[in-house]
Amino acid sequence: MAAPQLINIAEFVSYLKSEGLVIVRGDELVNQQASALRLLQRKYMKKDSLTFKQVIDAQLLPVKAKKTIQRWYDEGKIKKGEVISTSKGVRMIMTSAIRRLGYTEM
Repeated sequence: MAAPQLINIAEFVSYLKSEGLVIVRGDELVNQQASALRLLQRKYMKKDSLTFKQVIDAQLLPVKAKKTIQRWYDEGKIKKGEVISTSKGVRMIMTSAIRRLGYTEM
């Protein structure tokens, strides 16, 4: 077994700074990510409609794929007037549908 190689802590910290890196506790990182997600959710829920991708990215519904949102629409969980298609063919869901389904705290 090779002997451990020691590094100069000042050089290590300097290297981290030069790369724009920091050392944080795991729970602080999780809290920051949760806060960023809540901010994104609030921002999106101020809009009239969102793309399926935006709904998934902001975790506004308990789904992981666009196909699931489409299935909810096909099954009637999301009503006919709550999904629209733009002139470019992009499907969007009304934020009122998300509120109606009760998946937001807004």
